[in-house]
Amino acid sequence: MKILLPILACCIIALAASSSPGHLITRPTAIPIEHLKGKVKSVTTYTYDSVKTGRQIDSGWIFKTTELYNVNGKMTASYLQSPKHPTSVMLYQYNGDGRETVVTDGTGKERHRSEYGTSASGNLVQKQLYGGKMMLMIVYNKNNQRDTTFNYDVIGKLTAKMFYHYDGNSNLSEVVTNRASRQNLVLTPTGLKTNDSGGYRDVYTYDRDHNELSETRYDADGKPQNGHRYTYDKYNNVVMQVDSNDFYIGGFAPYTNSKTGDLHTRSFSYPVIDQHGNWLQQDALLNGVAVKTMKRKIEYYP
Repeated sequence: MKILLPILACCIIALAASSSPGHLITRPTAIPIEHLKGKVKSVTTYTYDSVKTGRQIDSGWIFKTTELYNVNGKMTASYLQSPKHPTSVMLYQYNGDGRETVVTDGTGKERHRSEYGTSASGNLVQKQLYGGKMMLMIVYNKNNQRDTTFNYDVIGKLTAKMFYHYDGNSNLSEVVTNRASRQNLVLTPTGLKTNDSGGYRDVYTYDRDHNELSETRYDADGKPQNGHRYTYDKYNNVVMQVDSNDFYIGGFAPYTNSKTGDLHTRSFSYPVIDQHGNWLQQDALLNGVAVKTMKRKIEYYP
């Protein structure tokens, strides 16, 4: 089972609003995917300002997320709660092949749906519709991995295309994103013919446990734009994250450890681990002091 590692509150909101494990629309920000161990039934995560963390897990939190999973590891529901905002609810439906078909909110209003078909070459094709309009088309390779993604705007114009590449261990190693020029765009049955107005390339490396070690973005000319490096503990939890020439909105201030100010370090500790090896408490550290704490309850299938 995969779940986005919820380090920052803004990422928790994005997770509850748009994603479920294994169904990411695009590559997430510089937060690796966490592999939960065991047959997880539900995960409830509480985010606190560390100075306000109460003794009881369900008190003093500033964000609370609950995710429910079926026996096949697919998310069926997610709930995001905040004392200052209404609860956000997302419900997920799947077809007989375990592929996401419809996502609705708590009132039953459809957020988006997916339709599936086969290309002329026999590849699986997923079309994701918002309000009845296709805004995303994904073509999968023979290994059931993403091969190409086409993004469209609300009037049906192609805005970008993404190409996915994998290493010998089936890890995602590279994503090439090209932005389409609307003035010279033709989408034909045999392929895309367009002039690209810019683009970028994201390159990923991994350790032998498939943990992401680095992520680097290059511009269209091959010049590095930003990067991220990760260090893990024996449970495959991120204990250090080094961000180069990048920043995040929200969360906590990182430790700046370069004279130019473009290199930042985030550190994490996990004082509580359960019997399956999943963390139950995560502390984000600044100069060795916890400045943000997350706790979670995990329920497992027998």
